[in-house]
Amino acid sequence: LAFDKTGVLWTAVGGNLYRRIDDRWHAFKWPDEVVFEEVRYIHFDSQDRLWVCDKETGVHRLDGAAWKSFTMNEGLPSNEVWFIHEDSDQGFWIGSAGGLSRIKDDRVHGFRPEALGWPGLVYHVLEDDLGFLWLSGNQGILRVRRFDLDEIAGEYLEFMKK
Repeated sequence: LAFDKTGVLWTAVGGNLYRRIDDRWHAFKWPDEVVFEEVRYIHFDSQDRLWVCDKETGVHRLDGAAWKSFTMNEGLPSNEVWFIHEDSDQGFWIGSAGGLSRIKDDRVHGFRPEALGWPGLVYHVLEDDLGFLWLSGNQGILRVRRFDLDEIAGEYLEFMKK
């Protein structure tokens, strides 16, 4: 379940999305090239773009009328996506069967499990006020400094060059 900025409630059932408008559910139609097998999570970001996490086809973003898909072809470690979290810098943390990834400025960085000390899948991601990401998955719960992950992804080095 997710609310957009206008207060409309959205939900997913199987591979379909629905919006609650005037006390009635309305199916959301998307283009034929966008296929969802089983939607696991939906999220509206700070810019009111819809993100859809799917069991088999990765994560997809609706920006106005245009869809952008992020899959293993773009760098996700798995197309089986469970969750998305937007951090305080408008980066998006993706929990998947292959582990953790980050999407920032439409670039995907997948983190090798050994970089995190985390061998399993990531079901959920949260950020606390101290700059830590909390990951939950089939191996338990892990806390990792977001700065460390940003550094691994090269953002720290890019910042230092400015």
